[in-house]
Amino acid sequence: MEYRREIDGLRAVAVMPVILFHGGVAGFGGGFVGVDVFFVISGYLITSLIAAQAASGRFSLLEFYERRARRILPALFFVVLASVPAAWLLMLPGEYRNFSQSVAAVAVFASNVLFWRESGYFQPNSEVKPLLHTWSLAVEEQYYVIFPILMLILWRFGRPWLVVLLALVAAVSLGWAEWGSRHMAAVAFYSLPTRGWELLLGALIALLGLPEASRRMGRPAREVLGAAGLLLIATAVFAFDESTRFPGLHALVPTIGAGLVIAAAAPDTAVGRVLGSPIFVGVGLISYSLYLWHQPLFAFAKLYALSEPGPLVLVSLIVATFGLAYLTWRYVEQPFRDRSRLTRRSIFVLAGVLSAILIGLGAAGHVGNGFERRFSPDVLKMLEHKQDLSRPREIACLRALETSGRLEEACVLGAPGGEPTVVLVGDSHARTFVLAMDRVLAQKGLTGRSYAYTDCPYLFAARSRNRSPEQNLCDRLSAQLYAAHDSPPRTYVFVSRWTLRLEQERFDNGEGGVEPGEREHFDTPDSGKLDYEGAMGVQYQQSIRRLLDGGNTVVLVYPVPEMGWRVPEYLAKTLRYHGRLKPETASTNYQAFQARNARTHAALDALGSHPRLIRIRPERQLCDTYVEGRCAAHVRGVPLYLDDDHLSALGSQLVAEQIAARLP
Repeated sequence: MEYRREIDGLRAVAVMPVILFHGGVAGFGGGFVGVDVFFVISGYLITSLIAAQAASGRFSLLEFYERRARRILPALFFVVLASVPAAWLLMLPGEYRNFSQSVAAVAVFASNVLFWRESGYFQPNSEVKPLLHTWSLAVEEQYYVIFPILMLILWRFGRPWLVVLLALVAAVSLGWAEWGSRHMAAVAFYSLPTRGWELLLGALIALLGLPEASRRMGRPAREVLGAAGLLLIATAVFAFDESTRFPGLHALVPTIGAGLVIAAAAPDTAVGRVLGSPIFVGVGLISYSLYLWHQPLFAFAKLYALSEPGPLVLVSLIVATFGLAYLTWRYVEQPFRDRSRLTRRSIFVLAGVLSAILIGLGAAGHVGNGFERRFSPDVLKMLEHKQDLSRPREIACLRALETSGRLEEACVLGAPGGEPTVVLVGDSHARTFVLAMDRVLAQKGLTGRSYAYTDCPYLFAARSRNRSPEQNLCDRLSAQLYAAHDSPPRTYVFVSRWTLRLEQERFDNGEGGVEPGEREHFDTPDSGKLDYEGAMGVQYQQSIRRLLDGGNTVVLVYPVPEMGWRVPEYLAKTLRYHGRLKPETASTNYQAFQARNARTHAALDALGSHPRLIRIRPERQLCDTYVEGRCAAHVRGVPLYLDDDHLSALGSQLVAEQIAARLP
């Protein structure tokens, strides 16, 4: 197959946005689409090779898998093995246990399955998973186990039938991806069935001979098409972000862009000359190693510093990524591709041995529970607070709603046997109050129920755009809450992450603690009349008034201060590195809290006074009290938070006592 320099240049276009996206560089919110460009390139190149060899009767499955092993495995296994010592030094037990699972998953090309089961690509903690990026390699290798065999079977029916059948498979895959992005976002993002169409797009470009056909169009047309391709890729990189529904129809933007470049760019076009220039080709040649190294370096830097890297650190990490990538390309990738140095048998034996080693390392870390004995009892005790939301009582209350889908089946809090007069309602911030409210209600001889459900703000007429089965249930539960006109008056303790949903952006404490995760966006009846913040403020007010108008009492819990740091981990690592904690350790600036929550407070204050409206302000307990001018993260070494924004048992107890004192 003819070598095309511009394809290597396109690899550079693909890899750099991914690196800058994972580095948190502003403006590259859609940099993750570089992976989609890689998929199209890979589908095109591999299919071109298979088709050429099949047409001449020279195709061999064994040789094909040997090529893939030489191309993928040496550098991959080298980077994974190099990551193990760093993980041992920098990771806490739970982190190392999860890392060990990913090491084993890499060895069997199942890391995409592991990561979709753990969380979504944009969820909190994903940025400190050193091997998160290997999901795309797993998708490719799963594809190339199936695709060559399928292509050989269909080849006998002729190229036209092969094209038609692959196009149908691609269309089904794209449809599945669009449906999945709306209803099963994590599965859609990571799985082969919803990503296969991107590789098949590259395959169809090869089978249809589009690059050859484009040469008959004349250079002006190819100039336009090539430039349009780059523009589409750039549009996705700069206009998309983690809130973009993906990888459904939105993924057509970067993939069609990549397809246009592959089909139309040639050395006689401007795009072809740019992509074929020494700089682009040089970056493209080492793009695989760049991709392998960037995520471990960024993740370990964040694990060590406990914060997002500053500009100087980020530049240093990118430079280090390039240095390690070049050395890996020169001394690992190149030698293993040289058949005169290593035979086919040697490659397969070495791959088997290294796979067994990785599986063994992964199993040891998993069974050994992250090797807890590396740490002192004080550090391990600190980490126990991370498990607050996994306690049996809270899980049971969550499952009661998930199983029944009915508020009447919600679990009972407080004194058993009585008529429920107090209801805890809200999202995961409300879930942190389940045990504390259970305790204070029992002390007061009151009975209540928990309607707390993860990611469910219980708003009257607002619906999240981030659709999922959980959000569908949330909508049903919310409808039940506001339809209960015949219920006797109750006291609703309303706890929610008000500020995230109004501001949309995750919290940045301005000191290096930046919460990862998706942006929040809700559609409301007032979306076309007011700006987003105003429309959400109206929803807050309407929801509370709706409950008040039903004769109920509402205990409105104002925003809990966000930290930006994952507090138990931050405190545990501070103990490990420095041996002691200061009162201000992991705290955040009180003024940053006030600025972050100003519009939310204004929206909630706009409800005005009402005889049955009781306001609770957690910051009065947590900010400018234990540490002057700061919102505290711990009290005498006991965390107030179980992560960066959810209160721990102690934190929720302190606020619950304020609530108990105001209950009618």
